Amino acid sequence: MTSSIPLLAMHRVRNGTALQRQIRITELYIIATVFILGLIGNSCVLVALWQRYSKHTRMHILIFHLAVADLIVVLFEMLPEWIIRFGFGFFASDAMCKFVKYMQILGMYGSTYVLLCAAFDRYRAIRYPMQSFQLTAKRVHTSVLIAWGVSAFLSTPQLFLFEKPETRNMCRMKRFPSAAFDQAYTTWYFFVIMFIPTCFLIYLYGMIAVLIMRNLKQKNKAGSSTSPVRQGGNFAPRASSTAGISRAKIKTVQMTLVIVITYVVLWTPFFTVQMLAAWGAINEDHIAASCIKLLASLNSCTNPWIYMAFSGNLLGDIKRFILCQKKKKSSFTNKSRQGDTGKKTRNYSAFDPTTKETDMTATTNMELSVAKPKARNANNKKKYQTSELSDIASSGLMENESEN
Repeated sequence: MTSSIPLLAMHRVRNGTALQRQIRITELYIIATVFILGLIGNSCVLVALWQRYSKHTRMHILIFHLAVADLIVVLFEMLPEWIIRFGFGFFASDAMCKFVKYMQILGMYGSTYVLLCAAFDRYRAIRYPMQSFQLTAKRVHTSVLIAWGVSAFLSTPQLFLFEKPETRNMCRMKRFPSAAFDQAYTTWYFFVIMFIPTCFLIYLYGMIAVLIMRNLKQKNKAGSSTSPVRQGGNFAPRASSTAGISRAKIKTVQMTLVIVITYVVLWTPFFTVQMLAAWGAINEDHIAASCIKLLASLNSCTNPWIYMAFSGNLLGDIKRFILCQKKKKSSFTNKSRQGDTGKKTRNYSAFDPTTKETDMTATTNMELSVAKPKARNANNKKKYQTSELSDIASSGLMENESEN
């Protein structure tokens, strides 16, 4: 609060009604909960995908970058928002103010444009199923890097529009002579982040739906006219060259479609409030507007759980990573205990069900390594005996020939 606000107004804002205070407290709890869930969920997704880096598919690469964008939103949007709403204010420098605002909108741009890359990749996989096998991960990396490059470029106005006043602990947009600039800038990023990408997403997924329905009709028609058994010495074709959409592709399309629907549902109220506030239709500080803007933060929290729900392998990788960390910790503890006692103790981890296969393999390899020298000695002994017998036989032959 500043001295420009009358004391009576300060008293009203500070105290307010019981309902307003309860809403503010509830907002703090919601932001903290969403922040923790988003941080844990996106971190788990990144760790799981990093563990299987060498086996990345195109979809894994896109999910990885979506998780990075969501993590940026969690760290630079939700955490500062919670700190400011709690009442601490913004105590960092002017450069940090610009950096935080830059990262906030970078996460929004990155999430949107990586979603576009994912939608275009799924459309290409459905539209050209045979060519999709020839697409390498390098092309996906290139498209994602272009998306991040465009996002970084479009976020640069934030570095010049925001500042931290010397006399106030806040990070705000600079004062401009006319409100038209604020309206123009808000309308600009509404179109480039929300409206235009949403139109492209609707078009791409509409085309994907048409292609899948056409594919199902072709399969049903082929199944009714021919059977997949041998007819006249030749096998009947199971599907035409255009009907090559697998269940795995359809599942990834379903996953990305759910992500897009969640994105549109949660971000549309936020941008609606931003546009109405910029054009003076509503007060941005109103409680209803403040609660609606919280919906946008839920998107970064829900995405990782959508990935895990549609990808059982990803959830299994997370579980294996946690178990592996526990196993490393227990083995490190056992080694430290053995080093302290100075005694050679048997490693009972060999009887652990999770390591049984590995330990049995190691034991078998040891037995084979011991058995190989024995087998070599036996073979050498047999060869020596055989050579002696051959020498005796050859000498007998020579003696018989000399006698004759």
